[in-house]
Amino acid sequence: MVHRSLSPNPTPMLHHHARHLVASVALAGIAGCTSSQSARNDALVSADDATRFAYGVGYSVGEDVREGLAADGVSADSALLCRGFSDAIQQKSPAMPKRELDRVLRAVHRAMLDNASQRRFDEDPQFRQLANANAAISAKAIDAFAAQPGATTVEEGVVQIVLATGSGPKTNADEAFVADWSMAIAGGTQVIDTRTGAIIDPDKILPVAARVLSTMRVGDHRRIAFAANKAFGLGGDAPAIGPNEALFIDITITGTATRQGTP
Repeated sequence: MVHRSLSPNPTPMLHHHARHLVASVALAGIAGCTSSQSARNDALVSADDATRFAYGVGYSVGEDVREGLAADGVSADSALLCRGFSDAIQQKSPAMPKRELDRVLRAVHRAMLDNASQRRFDEDPQFRQLANANAAISAKAIDAFAAQPGATTVEEGVVQIVLATGSGPKTNADEAFVADWSMAIAGGTQVIDTRTGAIIDPDKILPVAARVLSTMRVGDHRRIAFAANKAFGLGGDAPAIGPNEALFIDITITGTATRQGTP
């Protein structure tokens, strides 16, 4: 539930773009050093000019981030972008709790993936055919799960079957779950991941999954079905989860653990 699917990638693609840009600036300077003696002298002067170099790197990174955000359909306050960049460069503590910062970055990354998937759906007939076929299969599988004895609706698109009720504690705000679980697609018949004694931080999984887990205590054993639009939707979570695929979780809470990282 945590390691590959219900947990979105926490590092936005813009980080890669920024690193690539910084490397490009450095490579451009190296390339200039090989052309002639005059170019070597110019490059050395530029490299020693801290003001020009620092501004050039900052401008290049900012330009790349701006273009990347625009391409992905994500807007951001430029003043806050500059503040965040400045705080990180100066090794200042973030202006918001680290957990909240990570959550926001995961949400933005997910939005980027969803926007890209929607563009692909609109432009790629093969992808659109696959997504539509998966949506029909997923809807049928959720209906079949909901028709099983003991199945109850947690919220729209989320159905569970309680297999055992525990008597242990629930987590508090500073704790994570420890659980044995397996995850499947194709109506629950194709297992894509299995974990034993895995730590599940509610901040690092899909919000809908966190809401379900918040109702569980140590000893609880449940099967939970998430409709595609409650899981990873059109974007999926490649390579294991395709577009519009429902998820089926079998989970037993075995304990609690202290969350890792700075609150």
